[in-house]
Amino acid sequence: MAESAGEVREVLYEERRHASRPFSSDCLPLSLQQSNGADKGGFLSFLSARGERVAVAAGNQVTILRKEDDYQEPCGIFTNSSLVLYACGAWSESHDILGIVDDADVIYFIKANGEEITRITKRHLKISSTVIGLLAENDFEVQQSFFFTVLTSDGAFHHIEISQESSASISSVNESGLALKRQFPQNVFCFDYYPELSLLLVVGSITASGKSESCHISLWRKHQNLVLEPIASTQFKGLYFERKGYAGHLAYPKVSISPKGDYIAALDMNGCLHIFKLDKETYSVTNFAFQARTNSDRPLNACTDIVVDIVDFTWWSDHVLTLAKQSGFVAMLDIVSGLKLIENEPVYSMPVLERVQKFEGNIFLLEGFSSEDRFDSSNSNRRTDNLHHGEQTPEDRSNQPDISRMRWNLVSLSERSVPEMYKILIGNSKHQAALEFSDRYQLDGDEVLKSQWLCSNQGINDLNTFLSNIKDKAFVLSECVDKVGPSEEAVKALLAYGLQLTNFYKFSEQNNQKFGEIWDFRLARLQLLQFSDRLETFLGINMGRFSVQEYSKFRVMPIDESAIALAESGKIGALNLLFKRHPYSLAPFMLDILDAIPETIPVRTYVQLLPGRFPPRFFIREEDWVECDKMICFISNLPENQDIDNQIRTEPIVKQLLGSFWPSTAELAFWYKHRARDIDSYSGLLDNCLSLVGFACQKGVNELKQFHEDISYLHQLVYANENDAEISTSMSLVAWEQLSDYEKFRTMLDGCREENVVESLWNKAIPFMQKRSRRVSLATQEQIADGHSQVDRTRSESFLVRWLKEMSLVNKLDVCLMVIEEGCRELQSSGFFKDEVEVVDCALQCLYLFTVTDRWSTMAAILSKLPHKQDSGIFIGNLDQRCKVAEGHIEAGSLLAFYQVPKPMSYFLEAHSDEKGVKQIIRLILSKFIRQRPGRSDNEWADLWHDMQCLHEEAFTFLDLEYLLTEFCGGLLKAEKFSLARSYLKGTSSVALATEKAENLVIQAAREFFFSASSLAGSEKAKDCLNLFPSSRNVKAEADFIDALTVKLPNLGVTLLPMQFQQIKDPMEIIKMAIRNKAEAYLHVDELIEVAKLLGLSSLDEISGVQEAIAREAAVTGDLQLAYDLCLVLAKRGYGIIWDLCAAIARGPSLENLDTSSRKQLLGFALSHCDEESIGELLHAWKDLDMQVQCETLMTLTGIDCPSFSVQGSSVFSLPDYSIQDIVDRKNSSVLVKGFSSVDKRSHLNSIKNILSLVAKSPVVHGTDWELLLQENGKILSFAAVQLPWLLELTRKPEHCKKFTSGMIPGKQYVSVRTQVVITILSWLARNDFAPRDDLIASLVKSIIEPPVTEEEDVIGCSFLLNLVDAFSGVELIEEQLKTRENYLETCSIKNVRTTYSTLHNTGVDCEGAVQRRELLFRKFKEKNNAGDVNKIYGVQSSFWKEWELKLEEKKALIPGVGTARFLCDHVSYIESVVLKDMLKLADTYGLNQAEIWTDDDIMAEISEIRGEILAHMHLLELSHYCEVIKQECRRISFVKDLNFHNIAGLGGLNLLDFGPKMVMTLVSIYVMKVRTEFSTNNPENFQKRTSELEQMYDLWRIHIKMLEPSEALDLLAAISPGIENSPGDLLNVESAVSCFLKLCGKEEVASAALPDAENDWSTDDWDEGFSSTLRISKSGGVFLDEGNARSSTDIVLGVDCRMASKMMLLLPYGELWLESLNALENKLKQEGMPDMIGGDHEFIMLVLSSGVLSTVINKSFLGTVFLYVCYLVGNFSHRFEEAQLSGLREKGTHEPGHNEVDILFPSARSLSKPICRF
Repeated sequence: MAESAGEVREVLYEERRHASRPFSSDCLPLSLQQSNGADKGGFLSFLSARGERVAVAAGNQVTILRKEDDYQEPCGIFTNSSLVLYACGAWSESHDILGIVDDADVIYFIKANGEEITRITKRHLKISSTVIGLLAENDFEVQQSFFFTVLTSDGAFHHIEISQESSASISSVNESGLALKRQFPQNVFCFDYYPELSLLLVVGSITASGKSESCHISLWRKHQNLVLEPIASTQFKGLYFERKGYAGHLAYPKVSISPKGDYIAALDMNGCLHIFKLDKETYSVTNFAFQARTNSDRPLNACTDIVVDIVDFTWWSDHVLTLAKQSGFVAMLDIVSGLKLIENEPVYSMPVLERVQKFEGNIFLLEGFSSEDRFDSSNSNRRTDNLHHGEQTPEDRSNQPDISRMRWNLVSLSERSVPEMYKILIGNSKHQAALEFSDRYQLDGDEVLKSQWLCSNQGINDLNTFLSNIKDKAFVLSECVDKVGPSEEAVKALLAYGLQLTNFYKFSEQNNQKFGEIWDFRLARLQLLQFSDRLETFLGINMGRFSVQEYSKFRVMPIDESAIALAESGKIGALNLLFKRHPYSLAPFMLDILDAIPETIPVRTYVQLLPGRFPPRFFIREEDWVECDKMICFISNLPENQDIDNQIRTEPIVKQLLGSFWPSTAELAFWYKHRARDIDSYSGLLDNCLSLVGFACQKGVNELKQFHEDISYLHQLVYANENDAEISTSMSLVAWEQLSDYEKFRTMLDGCREENVVESLWNKAIPFMQKRSRRVSLATQEQIADGHSQVDRTRSESFLVRWLKEMSLVNKLDVCLMVIEEGCRELQSSGFFKDEVEVVDCALQCLYLFTVTDRWSTMAAILSKLPHKQDSGIFIGNLDQRCKVAEGHIEAGSLLAFYQVPKPMSYFLEAHSDEKGVKQIIRLILSKFIRQRPGRSDNEWADLWHDMQCLHEEAFTFLDLEYLLTEFCGGLLKAEKFSLARSYLKGTSSVALATEKAENLVIQAAREFFFSASSLAGSEKAKDCLNLFPSSRNVKAEADFIDALTVKLPNLGVTLLPMQFQQIKDPMEIIKMAIRNKAEAYLHVDELIEVAKLLGLSSLDEISGVQEAIAREAAVTGDLQLAYDLCLVLAKRGYGIIWDLCAAIARGPSLENLDTSSRKQLLGFALSHCDEESIGELLHAWKDLDMQVQCETLMTLTGIDCPSFSVQGSSVFSLPDYSIQDIVDRKNSSVLVKGFSSVDKRSHLNSIKNILSLVAKSPVVHGTDWELLLQENGKILSFAAVQLPWLLELTRKPEHCKKFTSGMIPGKQYVSVRTQVVITILSWLARNDFAPRDDLIASLVKSIIEPPVTEEEDVIGCSFLLNLVDAFSGVELIEEQLKTRENYLETCSIKNVRTTYSTLHNTGVDCEGAVQRRELLFRKFKEKNNAGDVNKIYGVQSSFWKEWELKLEEKKALIPGVGTARFLCDHVSYIESVVLKDMLKLADTYGLNQAEIWTDDDIMAEISEIRGEILAHMHLLELSHYCEVIKQECRRISFVKDLNFHNIAGLGGLNLLDFGPKMVMTLVSIYVMKVRTEFSTNNPENFQKRTSELEQMYDLWRIHIKMLEPSEALDLLAAISPGIENSPGDLLNVESAVSCFLKLCGKEEVASAALPDAENDWSTDDWDEGFSSTLRISKSGGVFLDEGNARSSTDIVLGVDCRMASKMMLLLPYGELWLESLNALENKLKQEGMPDMIGGDHEFIMLVLSSGVLSTVINKSFLGTVFLYVCYLVGNFSHRFEEAQLSGLREKGTHEPGHNEVDILFPSARSLSKPICRF
């Protein structure tokens, strides 16, 4: 008993036995070998923290058990290959990993399935101390690794991390061992770890020897860094070391902390237990002394009784110890009260104890025992007779256990409560102990009686002893209902006892509850009544024999299933009894039960069970009190439960619920039919079927009479007599039923032959047919009379007619002949056929159903048996005609059979729909007729033609006689009957052939003769055949074709047999054979093309293919001239396949007429059609050819002859035999130096190297030197030796600096010859990857930027300067230009170049490659400079560029003391602070008008209104660009005298108020004068330039010109057109303004438009207001002329001149008005046609092309005439301009400048060139 909180309780536990396994013969643990408990080494158990896994270590084998199967079967076994013993271990429950340590300090990590993960030795741990413990860290969050901690005897921890990949990571904390060396015990005997507080408990000795009995127990705290901190320690006396020569040690040292950490227990080797108290607050350890006592309170000696002779212990709870004694007893001791808590202590053999760490009251006990040990029946524990007590004697040691019989067993002891323990005792059938337990704890004893009853035999005595004494009536009643006694009497007693119990629950006023337990008892009574009835039935059907198993099954089985089981077994008597005792329950299943009776049982044996039309009378027992209406109502409301319903529905209940159930007559008829079919299907006993249906008819089921009749017919067929054995059948009843009446009729005649068919018809088939026909007729008449059916009144076929047709399909002609003959013999009385019409129609149908082709005589006999027309008075319809047609078909069929192409009779009916097939038959007849040997005579051919005519008349009337004659003549030609064919080809008396068809026949026959010939000589037959029509053109063409194959091709060297020619699919192959098979055959181009055309290659592409083949063959044989001629033709034709040959010829040697232009043409064609792989190679060839063109061009310009090369000290080296193309294509230099001595070769190479060094740097790109490169590359050597010297010579001649040619530089139209030479040299260097020298690049730049020069040319020059390696060379060149340039604009341009050049050089330092430098160049030239960028550039320039700019400032200072570079670079802050002030001073010094200089105040006043907007968008303004624009505009109008820039120029544009008309007139007059001057000169370029400037100025000033007043505008117009006189009145209204405009355009008369006076008057003040409004509109970006006003103007002008209106509208941006004006012009042109003088209307062309309306004119179909008008204008203008140019060339110098037509048309030509090109 234990005291806890004032209570004393006994420990109640459940003992469960788990796995029990034998020891392996080589792994018996040491403790078992010694047969004492002094050493547990090798026999241990390791428990996981929650008890989910248990590992049993027995020797070198570890068995792993799991909780899921109650630790019964191993889930894994680990066996060590070495004979080791395991000392300690731990589970990592979160990862299901076991870690164990053996006696050799090897650590094993094992999975739960016994698989070893890895093992670690002391060498891996790098320790020398002994491993004394292993701790597991259960971290459920870590998924990839698991952790263990190893404790060694020196007090050091070693952390081990094991990954899932079996790799180990070890970390040690050696500092702990060093720090604790003096404090940690020198000899550790045992330890324990308390994870909740991270406490380590160690028992050891201070001295190293450890021989003293004074032991030391110490407490340590483990920190996160694995360092131990000493907390408490104390000494006590105990034996923990082995004495020499002493074998009486009882226990293995062990120490353990209680589950809650309040107590410590330590066991020494003498088996003495020491107990300590642990204070968790102060962490102090003190001895704990307790007073042991028994239940009688008698004190015991703690050291001599309870806590001695202990072999193992563990904690049951925090203050209860479980002790294993040496005697085998296991006791439980409450150390607080000192009481033993188990009265009857269990006994085990050599027990080893371990507890589950996470749960109190749960321990495992491991024992080892021999299989010979016996069990004590009283407590199921082993007897203690053979257990050892006290010390072991030497005699005992010699008596070792038999290893083969040793086993270990795992036992668990789990704490249980009183109710749980009570259930366990009852569950284990310990009834006496359970009774005592219930008395002790005042529990219900009924549970024991119930268990005793359930465990008993449940006989009558058991009922009286146990069941009758149970107080729980519900349980008793359920047992009476559910249990079946061992005998008939026991069953009856149980049922009677149950009925007796339920008699207390009769229906009464007191027991009137609607629900509750009372109804359960009443339902139980019904079950008891049902079981009682079933018992009597069971005994009856089993003739008084009782069986517990069979009755138990029978009483709960549904009654219908029992009946079905009896029926299946054929127990008819028992089944009859079952129907009598349970009629109402079986009535709904009666038919199913009868179905279960085997079909082989004779029907007469169970005829009494067969149902009739009316049900019989049923007799049942009397009703019980519970089988009343109230119970019926209650049962009806119960939920459906099939099992319960079967047990409570007694016969009286079923009678009241269902009443008398009986199937209907229709259901009975259906069942009898189904039963009869089943009997026939499963047994084949047709007699049983007939008997069953007969009994049914006798029982009143009359609906089965017809079914009975059908079975009788089948019975006759099945059981036919021996004479009719051939027509007997084995058909089943189901199959017979499924047959229709006709199919039954046919079955009766199956197997009949012509000998017995008539007899079978008379005996069976005809009577059956007549009977069924009458029945069908009566039924049909009844349906028509009742109005229930719409029957087809047409006559249907009889059974006999249908059968005869089926016989015809299988070609039984003799049977059909016999039946038709018999039926026609006595037509009216026989009953075979209804009348003559039926028999004739049947015979005709049969004839056409026959498929035989060799019984035409039999068919004719059938036709002859039919009654003739004169014999019958009712022969109607078209039967007579059908008979005649049939006769003709029979004759035609016999003819086809004669000519071996047989066809069935039915073929002739559908022949007209298969005309193609009929023609094939005709051809087949002819073919077989021709192949007949010996050959046919002329008479036989005549007979054949007659038969073919007969076939046409009798069967094939749809064929054309001309076709038959055509085929016949073709057959004659194939048979070589040429003379006979000539007569038939001319035609016969009935038909004639057309000439064209006759010719085609002859040609086709000739081809067959020719292509079937075995040699060319065999073509004579074909020629003879063609001689039938010698004058026909088509026949002659065929003869020419034959001649081409037999004569012309052999002449070309190709001999082909006709059969070989047919096998060649592509005639081109034959042409290729002709080209290749004979030498120089390709030269016969015309003959080859002629043969190709004869062979069918007549299209342009096919002829091109022939020419291609000839060209390729010519190229292969070396005839390049012919190949070139053909390639040129094919290239012009666009034949792309020849591109490769064109490329080869273009890159080949020189040929006649193969100039550079032709080479480029061929090479360009090859590039347009080549494949992707060849593009690169051809492009290189194009570049080489382009280089050749440049060299030839320069030769032509300079007049240089064939290039030559001389070396100082030697003769001139000339290459007259090589063209420039040869030199360019030269790959090797050996030819160029051939014939020279070695000294000359060296001298030549040195001279060439010197020339190359003048233009290029060392060839570092090629990775070699000049000499090796020149020796290996002939192209470079040849160009350097031949071309480069004279090119360099051209650069030195000054006269070439002035010769101009078309430019090779973008943006520069004309360049000097010297410049072009330099560009050519640079191109050659770039193509060969040579870096040009700086002086060469500088030379090019000088030629580009040499004044006069534009800003664009300066930019191009700067771009070339960036290629200089030495940037200072560029600096010098720019400085030189600054010195020499005098024009201000050119000077500003070169300064801008200087700024850009410096910027690019500074920015380009960070560029890593050419691509980045190129992008930088593009970006810098495109972007606009702003003040911020300039300031940034100025700040980051290198010192060199700063010095250079300062130097330039000193030399080119515009204003003294002002930094020119900073000023020109738009340095904003510098300009504002210094320059403006200095300019004012400078103006004052030189007496300039300061009014023209804006001060800061002037600027602020000017921008005061828009100052905020300027500040808001300052980041978008580009001041430098604005200043540049102003500078250019001022420069353009600087020639105007007295022009006040201050008044007209503002930040927002021009000051229009001060920009008066006089100034505009002055500007206009100046420009007009300049334009006229330039127009009169001989230089058209200057005129074009001035025109472009005028256009730009017009774009700039056109807005301002629109604001002028009428008088001012008139002055402006008078300035533009001085020859036209106008007055201010001409612009007073719209009408006069239009008239004025028309005068300008050349019109003299303008129709007046009627407008209101208010609109015509312009002389009012509205003009000034309008001008002001217009000015405001201009500033706000508004519209001067909206679409409405424009439409009004258009309407006015359209009435005068459509063309002029169109021009006006095209000047405006209104697309709808465009279409209206053009539509009007379209109508005008359609009405009046093209005007006479339209050729000079250039304005209309320019407006159409520039406005973008041309696409609309082209796409709109309603503007077709306008489009033709535009095309005419363009063509006329081009024609006039070309004629004027030619005329000018012929008459050069005869006309004055500006007066010839070229001068007049040239400006328009320049303006229209680009739009016309687009057009």
